[in-house]
Amino acid sequence: MKPLDPNVFRFAAISRRRRAPRAAAFTLIEVVATLLLISIAMPVIMSGISLSTRAGGIARRRAEAGALAESKLNELVSTGLWQSTLQGDFGTDDPWKDYTWTAELNPWSQSMGVNGSNVVQELDLHVNWKENNAEQHADVSTLVYQSASSQ
Repeated sequence: MKPLDPNVFRFAAISRRRRAPRAAAFTLIEVVATLLLISIAMPVIMSGISLSTRAGGIARRRAEAGALAESKLNELVSTGLWQSTLQGDFGTDDPWKDYTWTAELNPWSQSMGVNGSNVVQELDLHVNWKENNAEQHADVSTLVYQSASSQ
């Protein structure tokens, strides 16, 4: 039997050290592919966020206009001002300064009073505002009774 050469073991240990597992890392092609995918997806994502923000703003303005219209209509009916005041604004305070309102009385054909006069009329209130250089509006209506003394 031949004696074992001590250099064989040393060579095996060196080759094992060379084949030691590498640290986990991304290759250059993986990084470039990821950056390309992000550069394609980012404008689409930002466009979607912008669109949803704009839609949320429009919905908020419509909800505010509806609440203002309902409030003003209740005020006109409860105070009786619907018989004299038919337009105005909501003040110069910052949240409501862009909104204006107009009201109109229309005959309600289903209610005819004495001598064919309308006793009940329809009161339509329109709240107007500008958004993106376009006129927007919200409308509410109710029926009002006009007494014989005020005709």
